[in-house]
Amino acid sequence: MRTIQYATLSFCCLALASKAAESAVQLPVPTPQQIAWHEAGIGLFFHWAPNVYQGGEGDNRSTPRDQINPDRFDAAQWTRAVQAAGAGYLIFVAKHVGGYCAWQTKTTDYSLKTSSWKQGRGDMLAELARACQEKALRLGVYFSPRDDTHGADTGGRAGSPEKQAAYNELYRQQLTELLTQYGPMFEMWFDGGNIVPINDLIDKLSPGIISFQGRRTGGSRWVGTEHGFAPYPCWNTISWKEGETPKEGAGSPTGNLWCPAECDVSIIRPRWFWSPGCDHSILSLDALVEIYYLSVGHGVNLLLNATPDSHGEVPAAQMQRLQEFGDEIRARFGKPLFTTKGEGNTLALDLGGARTIDHIALREDISGGERVRKFIIEGRRADGKWVALARGTQVGSRQIIPIPEIALTNLRLTVQESVAPVTIRELSVFYVNRPVPPLAYREGGRPVMRAPGISRSRDGHFAIDCPTPDWEIRFTLDGSEPTRQSSLYREPQSLPLGGVLKTRYFDLEAPASAVGPVAVRHFGLPPSRITVLRASSEEKDTPATAAFDGDPKTMWHTAWRQGAAPPPHEIVVDLGQSWSITGVGYLSRQDAVGNFPNGLQLWASGGSTNFTAKPQFEGTFGNFKTDPHAWHQLAFPQRISGRFVRIVYPDEVNNAKCVASAEIEILVEK
Repeated sequence: MRTIQYATLSFCCLALASKAAESAVQLPVPTPQQIAWHEAGIGLFFHWAPNVYQGGEGDNRSTPRDQINPDRFDAAQWTRAVQAAGAGYLIFVAKHVGGYCAWQTKTTDYSLKTSSWKQGRGDMLAELARACQEKALRLGVYFSPRDDTHGADTGGRAGSPEKQAAYNELYRQQLTELLTQYGPMFEMWFDGGNIVPINDLIDKLSPGIISFQGRRTGGSRWVGTEHGFAPYPCWNTISWKEGETPKEGAGSPTGNLWCPAECDVSIIRPRWFWSPGCDHSILSLDALVEIYYLSVGHGVNLLLNATPDSHGEVPAAQMQRLQEFGDEIRARFGKPLFTTKGEGNTLALDLGGARTIDHIALREDISGGERVRKFIIEGRRADGKWVALARGTQVGSRQIIPIPEIALTNLRLTVQESVAPVTIRELSVFYVNRPVPPLAYREGGRPVMRAPGISRSRDGHFAIDCPTPDWEIRFTLDGSEPTRQSSLYREPQSLPLGGVLKTRYFDLEAPASAVGPVAVRHFGLPPSRITVLRASSEEKDTPATAAFDGDPKTMWHTAWRQGAAPPPHEIVVDLGQSWSITGVGYLSRQDAVGNFPNGLQLWASGGSTNFTAKPQFEGTFGNFKTDPHAWHQLAFPQRISGRFVRIVYPDEVNNAKCVASAEIEILVEK
């Protein structure tokens, strides 16, 4: 593995003076191919396999082979999609877990050789390779170690030593075909890791290839989720031992191997393959922009999946959304207002007078490794006062930092801690003047005055977050709008029977004008007052009780591991005494997007869990796309009295089979 040795440098935050430490560090550095991969920033994934004829995410191998017919496949259309999205490379699923090979392989008949397309002589990979060469795009493949057709499980694990040896031989032959017949390969995905010994072949045939989850140097790793979001910081180095599959996650600044994370997400999240009617699941432009900020903006490559249909064609609606996405990113960040670069611990940027900015882009020269460990960016206002704009730890290949709009005359970057001499490749400022996803704003700089964050404990105490002592929090419990004369929030307050909380921030330095938006939460009965009696199904690690535990990070998920439990899904609870029920609140799972209920039915009974045949309330939650992680509440047209409550989800959005509920609240009147 490639490393460079430097003396550790420490920069005092007050004096900002550097001094050499006695200890030495080995800095992992990227290969030239990894540097090119970082420069690309965005790749496009293309998932196509027999699954598209079956409507599922896994290939059940039920499709007759002569009906596997990508008769409208056009490699030029796929490369147009890549360019429209502003991507620099593409990854084609040449072989998914079912084992179907989308090239002319000699190893198996479960491939395009037995397709009716081009009389069995078609080769999607060959056509893609030619199209990528024409457009100067880099080509990679997803090459699944798992192969259900040949009896290999996750990682390429077969059932016996004899079967393992046979599968190893087949897999190595397929890899040899991929690396010798289709030109240079940029990246190869070994999803789920790979136990088949292949490093000798890669060293011989394509030593520079980036191996995703490969057990070798010069590769890339999974970020850890399929949402498209990367944490900050997300270091490009990891702690690694020879022969290990790289561990996913945020990495480590003290790691010994350069193995950057890659964010994979589907444009029809959470599905990866096309199925009839999937166009209604296409992510909105706003959702894609948020993903960009939280992946590329955090220095992590975004691998955005498109889903060609059963004819091999990328649907028109996806092509349009990819074009919109690329246009939006180019409009935001295509040309900075001002930019500079330089060496050393400080870097200044003169804006030539007061200029309004709202974004900062920052990059360091990673050819010698990641060196910055702590930095601050400050701006000088027209009155001469310097204000902190952003603070951080990692710079790495790229950071895009949105800030509240501000007029400045100068900017300065100060590297407060590093492990080696620093070279900043780019310090740029932009005036985007477009909406920024709230999650994109960073801690440590000028905070954005958003609606306050509200939480509640299981016993009914609510808490309100405040990001800075420069603001105060005012709140009301009577439904009125908070003013500077409303109650001042200092510590958690008790709402033992629920109620309506309204709150907002006020800037202490500008009492006349700086007022934030109002946050509103209608609380139900505290979860501690509610007992779950039964549920139609659950998993051991996602029990029904989690829907009433006051913790949004847990959830009740209906059964799915041993086969999805069909709808309707129901849960029955005891409120402890009879209440006048006015509505229901629902919070979806917070760790992903999906598994939403399409509607809700409710029954209430005063003395037992014997309920009437007809529900006393039926309603739908509306559109989850706008804000899938927000509370959704249904108000009843008239009060329903009872102690025992039965809630039923009759079906799910997108026929997802399962429903997940992070929290359920029963709204009552005193």
